[in-house]
Amino acid sequence: MRFIRKFCSGRNDAKYRVIAYVYGTPSTMNVSELTHANYAFGHIVNNKVFISNGDEVLRLVSFKAYNPDLKVIISIGGWGADGFSDVAYSVESREAFANSCLNILNIYGVDGIDIDWEYPVSGACGLIKCRPEDKYNFTFLLQSIRDKIGNNKILSVAAGADKFYINNVEINKIVDICNYINLMTYDFGQGTHNSNLYHTSSGYDPGISCDESVNMYLNAGVPANKINLGIPFFGYYNNHSLSYFTLVNEYINKNGWTRYWDDEAKASYLKNNSSFITYEDEESIKYKADYIKSKGLGGAMFWEYNQDYMDMLLNSLWTDLNKKN
Repeated sequence: MRFIRKFCSGRNDAKYRVIAYVYGTPSTMNVSELTHANYAFGHIVNNKVFISNGDEVLRLVSFKAYNPDLKVIISIGGWGADGFSDVAYSVESREAFANSCLNILNIYGVDGIDIDWEYPVSGACGLIKCRPEDKYNFTFLLQSIRDKIGNNKILSVAAGADKFYINNVEINKIVDICNYINLMTYDFGQGTHNSNLYHTSSGYDPGISCDESVNMYLNAGVPANKINLGIPFFGYYNNHSLSYFTLVNEYINKNGWTRYWDDEAKASYLKNNSSFITYEDEESIKYKADYIKSKGLGGAMFWEYNQDYMDMLLNSLWTDLNKKN
């Protein structure tokens, strides 16, 4: 069941980015509390961008009628999406891809391109093709896209949260080419917190934290206002992903599951005897919004819009980011 989303006019007073990845497109959306909507996903076919369902993109663009300030972005790639290493490999393949990016912008009337290559050099645990040269070719690919679409269109990347990603890209060059970076500060582990803001001694520490990830990027020279903190609108039960919608309806303080709070990590979790679920809720989002403001970050992005429950997480994120201290 989908709930009716509220509509209102544009929100050009927003101080921070609130970027929703949207997997497919719902029939209604609360675009009053979004600055950007990233359509997920376009893919690479024969060195060009391929959109399997153009009607979904057009529907997303249609929501600009309710929020003229909304920026609609085509996100290309995602976990296990192949083709990047080959398309970035040569001048000719990069040119063909950049031309197709411009063509997609013109066909659908969207505002930019987001490159979600997971991941250069490392190859997503063997799922996709990779080369050592990806590190440098990624920069060349982004520059080709920028040269083709111009500076008036948005170009962003979805970036891994750990040092391994930073070491496999030319982050200082990338950040100069792109408008901002969507930092994927989630999927930290299994049987641990998924997106803990800080490290914890609770036993659920995954070995990394959002704060550690942000500081790695800041120390690598990325300006704070070009970093969007990634927030998951889902949780994990072992290796099974559970949307916040499912968690509210079936798990949170229901069916033997009890909600707990890790105050060191600033993270919520559920227990049912020895079973453990990690997830994000309104309380943890409040701390992340405060963190974004305290660090001077550009804003937040989240995966994924359709996983929310009656806009509870989105409402919390928008309100906490935009309230006056």
